[in-house]
Amino acid sequence: MSLNAVEIAIIMALIITAVMCLAHKYVNRYRWVVYLITLLVGAYFVLPNVLGYEIGWLSGRSPFKQAFTLGALSCMLFAVVAYVGVLPDKWKLKKRLKGIRAELSVMACILAFCHTMYFSYYFITFFTDPGSLNGYYIYACAASLVLDCLMVPLMITSFYSVRKYFKASTWKRLQQCSYIFYVALLVHVWG
Repeated sequence: MSLNAVEIAIIMALIITAVMCLAHKYVNRYRWVVYLITLLVGAYFVLPNVLGYEIGWLSGRSPFKQAFTLGALSCMLFAVVAYVGVLPDKWKLKKRLKGIRAELSVMACILAFCHTMYFSYYFITFFTDPGSLNGYYIYACAASLVLDCLMVPLMITSFYSVRKYFKASTWKRLQQCSYIFYVALLVHVWG
């Protein structure tokens, strides 16, 4: 039995979340290392497509590669971040997840931007020759642009080095825009 990209992404998101929960002290202390590793992994999957070449076992359309390039892993990490808010307060798991929630969110944003870069050809065409794109790609590009515009302030304010300059009430109000982002993400995925 082989797994598809979404199933692989679910498993990967659960493993990443579990490892980060177990290593939460190190994750909080070395969050920039976590972000750099995420960026390097995302670039590993995206750059060959952007630069027009393929790397050995990643050539073609393997489900593992698609978990990254189609944005499935970033969506699953966003789902973990969203579900933390609805877990019962008395659960120890919620407390542990809240401690790594920002890091998971930034990782998901980095991978989502990598997903956008993977399809950069369509974005360039969207702005230079939109008539050559079919309706699906026009919709996907427009939805991705809206999502990226919503995601940038949410990502920036999730960095601890930025968040510490906000009043708690202001930061919380801004982060409530994530609900709009999640709805737009569902529309993009289901579109």
